Amino acid sequence: MDASLHSFRDPTFVLNPPAASHEISVDGKKATIRALPNTDWWRVPPPESIESRAGAFFARPFDATRNFSASVCFRGAWGLQFDQGCLMLLAGNSDDVQGDWIKAGVEVETGREYIGAVVTSPWSDWAIAPAEHSTSTLGDSPYTLFMQIVREGPLLTVNQYFAPHGTARSPPPTEDLVKIREVRGFNVDEQGNAQAKAGDQWRIGVMVCGPKNPDGLVAEFENFSFAYI
Repeated sequence: MDASLHSFRDPTFVLNPPAASHEISVDGKKATIRALPNTDWWRVPPPESIESRAGAFFARPFDATRNFSASVCFRGAWGLQFDQGCLMLLAGNSDDVQGDWIKAGVEVETGREYIGAVVTSPWSDWAIAPAEHSTSTLGDSPYTLFMQIVREGPLLTVNQYFAPHGTARSPPPTEDLVKIREVRGFNVDEQGNAQAKAGDQWRIGVMVCGPKNPDGLVAEFENFSFAYI
């Protein structure tokens, strides 16, 4: 497995569960994903009376025992409540929603865009703040959101940065990053020991979903970067 990755065309990337559609640019720097309608990513699946499936998770495996830095730039057609696009880490090797995970990015709530990080380890909590700029493709916003997750043992650090669309770099200068969350004790047991062991693999990538979107939400991701540190 390569120590670093900068292309969505890497064959280790898998789209699971399926999406309504997805397209990767020739150079592999951009992925456009349309999630299936009425999709979300939840700890406890909704009642059978509510039609909802896991959001489109386009991710690749990596060594679960190593530290890393991962980042991506994105924008999307957010507009309906709970529309989401994010950089996502899953402490598992499948789309099993019972694994520990963190999704960091955009979510629409009460009619406005928020930047937040949902952590599920094992239960979910959401830390959010109003987005400084819109990154919705439904309007004329010129901004793209850069999100970064850095893992150092059980500590996860989540950083963000807004850049004019088409000029974003991965990563931007360190001094421009804004820390939005620290997660201490991610994927540890009751004694504080790491649960990941030699041979285990986690998944890192991008996710898009729209629980109330009947057409399937579209998001554009670019400049993905992953490296062990």
